[in-house]
Amino acid sequence: MASLFREDLPVCTPKNLRQVAEKLELDSGYLALASYPELVEVRNIFNRWYLEIKDFLDKQYIKFIQKDFHSRSWELFCGKLLNTNFGLKTKKSQIGTPDFLIGINSTPAWIESMAPENATNANKILLLRDQFNTANSGTMISGGGPINELADPVVFRIKSKILDKYKSFFTTYLNFGVKKSDFYIIALNIHSFDDGFLDERIFRQIFFGQGNNIVFPGDKKNITNNTKYVENRATATNLEGKNISVGIFLDDRFKYLSGVLITSNDVFNLAIKKDIGSSLFFIHNCNAQNKIPLNIFSFCSQINYHIESGETKTTQPFSISKVERD
Repeated sequence: MASLFREDLPVCTPKNLRQVAEKLELDSGYLALASYPELVEVRNIFNRWYLEIKDFLDKQYIKFIQKDFHSRSWELFCGKLLNTNFGLKTKKSQIGTPDFLIGINSTPAWIESMAPENATNANKILLLRDQFNTANSGTMISGGGPINELADPVVFRIKSKILDKYKSFFTTYLNFGVKKSDFYIIALNIHSFDDGFLDERIFRQIFFGQGNNIVFPGDKKNITNNTKYVENRATATNLEGKNISVGIFLDDRFKYLSGVLITSNDVFNLAIKKDIGSSLFFIHNCNAQNKIPLNIFSFCSQINYHIESGETKTTQPFSISKVERD
């Protein structure tokens, strides 16, 4: 029986994992899951996922996941999730199209998965777990609080990655059979640069420009610095005078993006969770040309902004998804 994991690998421990991974030129996440005896249950779950959807993955998928475990394991999870809840469809072309194709009410729906890594240079986002590892005794460390929507590195990185992938819709996908009348969804895993503190409040800011924000002078209302307020808006002006997209889904340029599936959980945790609904958010694009029906993604928490009432509502998952167990 085909296996996602090599059987010729040495048994590793957290102490020697990185050293062995570098020697074998493998991703340390892949090596840990392949060799740690205590992860055999999770390893079996990954194998079952792979065997179920391997015909919908790249032919070189096993080779790719050994080098890029975070991104490729998220792709695997998304494929399994979609196959369980919708049934994956075979694409006419593996080249130039998003990762997966499903049907929603007889309309093609394309899903592109992405799990960007944290930066390794001066732009690296300092996570709370990093701060705990380096802080002096007695140092107060906390998360939460108002988000500077124009400069917060996590918010900025999420927006920039969505924009990068959205550009592919025009530069690549439309040239290989995807149509503007199809549904287009981005599935984003942000675990590499978030500690799990992103929540509904911050999603409302990113996608609908709504929430408690810190506003700089020069904003359209000229509100003084550090003023908290609630407002819906598509753009704001930063200190350099540039117009920055704030509420992505209030911006008409994103009308071909039907929604975003997003989580800050790593796939290890998602694999063993009995209820993944509270860990996954589906953000509906209220201005999409092709809107996803509200009941379609009922297996995860859904956020939708109602233009008529100006309210943002969250629908909790109706039922437990079957993705993690056979």
